Amino acid sequence: MKNPLALAVLSGLLLAAAGCSSQPEIHTPGYGEKPAGYKFEKIKDAKLELTFVGPKSLKAGTPGQVFFSLKNVGNNPISIEEWRMNEQDNLRIECQVWLPGQKEPDPDRWLALDQPVKQPELRYDLKLNPGNEARVAKNLEFVESIVVTPGAERRFFIRASLNLTSVKCYSPVAAIAVTPGI
Repeated sequence: MKNPLALAVLSGLLLAAAGCSSQPEIHTPGYGEKPAGYKFEKIKDAKLELTFVGPKSLKAGTPGQVFFSLKNVGNNPISIEEWRMNEQDNLRIECQVWLPGQKEPDPDRWLALDQPVKQPELRYDLKLNPGNEARVAKNLEFVESIVVTPGAERRFFIRASLNLTSVKCYSPVAAIAVTPGI
């Protein structure tokens, strides 16, 4: 080619084409991320206790937030590699309406309050020494949309479980009341 302008344009097009690739971009996990399909090891001999620690009364029309405590009640330190940095993603909540005259929850009426897990799923290694605990706040989004008549309340049974594959732990059933908002 004798035309320098055509040569420059052709060179630019060849360089641009060389930079393009038909292969998909590969995501490399960053800090706190695990590769897709990573399997967490089961934690053996974990002695954990998950308990509801309050509050027992929430206001309708406001973001409902409850707290659970995960405590190491064993004699050995526990390390939970699977623990998510967005801590409320570590709990799965179930609830049911507490009907008048009801003393115990109906085993067939539990409703899972599933919320999407925050992406990317960043994690860290939660270490609990014997007697230590981690407190986890969990938002109950339905409380914001409830309407309660002044002077009344709506009661619910509630329970939680760890949303993890490496260790299982379940809370006892607790109760909350939703009262009229402000």
